[in-house]
Amino acid sequence: MPYKPLTSLLLSWYAEHKRNLPWRNTSIPYRIWISEIMLQQTQVAQVIPYYSRFLKRFPTLKKLAKASLEEVYLLWQGLGYYRRARMLHEAAVLMNTLHQGKIPHEYDLLRKLPGFGEYTTGAVLSLAYHKPYPAIDGNVNRVISRIFAIRDFVGSTSFRKQVKDRVMDHLAVNDPASFNQALMELGSLVCQPKKPQCNRCPVSRHCTAFSTLSDPNMLPLKKSKKKKPHYAIAIGILLKGARVLIARRAANELLGNLWEFPGGKKKHREKLSDTCRRELKNKMNIDAVVSRPLIHYRHTYSHLDVTLHFFMSQYVKGRVKLKKHTQFKWVKVSELKRFAFASGHKKAIAELKLLKL
Repeated sequence: MPYKPLTSLLLSWYAEHKRNLPWRNTSIPYRIWISEIMLQQTQVAQVIPYYSRFLKRFPTLKKLAKASLEEVYLLWQGLGYYRRARMLHEAAVLMNTLHQGKIPHEYDLLRKLPGFGEYTTGAVLSLAYHKPYPAIDGNVNRVISRIFAIRDFVGSTSFRKQVKDRVMDHLAVNDPASFNQALMELGSLVCQPKKPQCNRCPVSRHCTAFSTLSDPNMLPLKKSKKKKPHYAIAIGILLKGARVLIARRAANELLGNLWEFPGGKKKHREKLSDTCRRELKNKMNIDAVVSRPLIHYRHTYSHLDVTLHFFMSQYVKGRVKLKKHTQFKWVKVSELKRFAFASGHKKAIAELKLLKL
């Protein structure tokens, strides 16, 4: 059965213009899965070196399953959204136990695994197993909403249904991998969020937004974003002799299971040095002298902005008692590289090493 004109144009364009990416040169489901998790909310250029290092350290699903979460986090440092790494590891352990170290090719089995939402499940099934499932990400939402002039807000039930129906109506059942990647590639290279390059688009003559709207960038419709809250965070680099105190965040928190230097939010009209002293006492039960600032910088998360203020601090008295953290250690500065820290603390660690304590 011949493809619809839109589908044929997409496949032809993709065959000629697709980027040569490492995960496109493999048919191994494990490698495809790793790339799909890493690519979520992360730019391709940033993912490539992480992808290579990760597969060198964990070349198979069984190797990943037998590794500790700490090992996984260490390789993930700097890639962000650490929940992905935790769920990746959890899924590997389950697949190693329940599915003989293989990624299932049945939709219902995959959806039960951590990290396998609708997109990831569809992507793995179509790209690795060539099954006719859609893989609908932000790029696909944007491309389809413009081609068919879908005027519901992104994320609404109606929007998701219309996009899925349109994709399924045009899906190349004999080559779902190329079709899904073609849509995503078109969104990444041509039908971009702010400046769609309609003059380069292979399907512009089929695009309703291009033919009827003065600016195709009007779609997809998005609700106004709320302004992100901003917090000032004071953090203590607490020294006791030649060792520094680090603590591990709870698994259910933002940046769960990662290590950090303890600290917390500044109160209204509170001095940052006082915040640091108070947080060390409240969270770690330690009395300290806060001596001087080390470094400060702004850091952005998906839902909030913070300015991190790191202070050199000296232990005075107290025995560590954990309230929110799950673990603590006194370690040498040279040993910090053995622990997985949130990216917001990496600059402080680099600065700390320059002091040669």
